[in-house]
Amino acid sequence: MYLSSNQITCIHPGSFSTLPKLEELDLSSNQINNIQPGSFSNLFRLEITYILPGAFVNSTQLIRLNMSSNHLRNIQTGVFSNLPQLEFLDLNKNQLNEEVVAVKQA
Repeated sequence: MYLSSNQITCIHPGSFSTLPKLEELDLSSNQINNIQPGSFSNLFRLEITYILPGAFVNSTQLIRLNMSSNHLRNIQTGVFSNLPQLEFLDLNKNQLNEEVVAVKQA
């Protein structure tokens, strides 16, 4: 499902609940600032496999990000560079091709 460039600002619980077989979801180039708990529940086939630069644009107040237990294979350089408040990042239990050494420059 391609929802790119739709000026989406919030993802509500159950937004995708009628799509349990959804495997791919593109939310790029939106202004998402709020993802509520349960927004992606029942999406058993959805896999987050990569994160592109710009995924967290305008998320400057993000302090904690837990991306553990996904199917991440690749994280592009600079993905987390615009997160000055980020204090905690969990990437455990993913399928990353390479070790993520420098996630964020000091």
